[in-house]
Parts: sequence; structure tokens; C-alpha cells
Amino acid sequence: MNIINGVLKMSYKISIIISVYNGESYIERCLKSLMGLSKDDFEIIIINDGSTDNTERIINTYKKHQCNVVVISRENKGLSFSRNEGILVASGEYLTFLDADDEIDSSVIMKINDCLINNEVDILVSSIITFKGKKKFNELNTKMNSSIVSGKDFLRLQLINKTFYSSACRNFYRKAFLVKESLFFTNNILHEDEEWTIKV
Repeated sequence: MNIINGVLKMSYKISIIISVYNGESYIERCLKSLMGLSKDDFEIIIINDGSTDNTERIINTYKKHQCNVVVISRENKGLSFSRNEGILVASGEYLTFLDADDEIDSSVIMKINDCLINNEVDILVSSIITFKGKKKFNELNTKMNSSIVSGKDFLRLQLINKTFYSSACRNFYRKAFLVKESLFFTNNILHEDEEWTIKV
């Protein structure tokens, strides 16, 4: 635990940031996929970006049973603003992003947590599987076998191997690195991940 401005605050290894807008049809599946995670190591930050459906009720119900959940509800300001807000309020040493229609394998994220404990890195890149409905659509693998490289070398190798994927949701980032380098999302643009991921 840390004391911040006189307030005792939990310190976590990983903060998971989820921005949601009118996601009543899928946010519950996303949250259920996180239920197996340790409440001591993982913080879940849910930013309700001005939803007008039942999203807020669903996430508040989830929060009642999870002491490691932070919910922020406010007017709609867009995905970039929400993620930037999540970066700033995150208590974790590392953070990652999920879209509200994503699901995560809790056993895999536990292995990622172990990897981050044993390695001093600014960014950890994982593989990702995309689905259309219940059918696997694409699997994106780094093809780098757990090696540690510089950001420039990683980007070069990904472009050569044609495995570059711009989604911010694929990676785990050291919060101090993002804040120190002022690596925040640009507000009010389309395809914000494409600009941000290359910059990071």
C-alpha cells in the first residue's frame, strides 16, 4: 500500500483500463473474464464514457463484489480522453487497455504478471486472437520468442515480419514510462491507436 496525499491507497502490479460507451450487450462478458484475477495484484478501472443504456448499472453491480474495481462515470468525451484519464488514475506499476467487447484469459494474464515481475521492461507485447462471433478470425503473434529489444528494433522487426498490430490493447506498459515521456492519446481523432502505438 502507498500513502498518497494522506490517503492510504492500494498499490497493484497491473491496472486494466476499460473504456465503455453503451456496452450493455458485452461489458458483462468482459468483466466476467477478469473475475479470476488476484485482487491484490490487479486493479480494474472502468470508465463509463457517457453511456445512455444499462452499462452503468451493470458495472456498478460488478463493483459491489470487487474491492479492486474503480468506476468513473461522466459525460461522453471519447476513447482517447478516457484512456488518458485511466493512465493518470491507475495505481498499477504497469497498465493495459481492454475494449469493452474484449475478453481476457486470466491464466494468461497471470503468466504475464510473473514475466513483468522477473523482467525490467517498459513495454511487454503479447499475442492476440480476434474473433467474428465465436469463430476465430485471426491470430497475431509477435514471432519473437520472448526476447528483449529496443522499441525501434521491435517496430522494425514487426514491419519486416508483417506482424505489426496497432491496437493499444495488445500490450502492457510501465505507467512511469508513459507519464515521463508524455505518451498520451490525442483527443478528437479517428484511429487513435495507430498514432499512439507507433509513438510509444
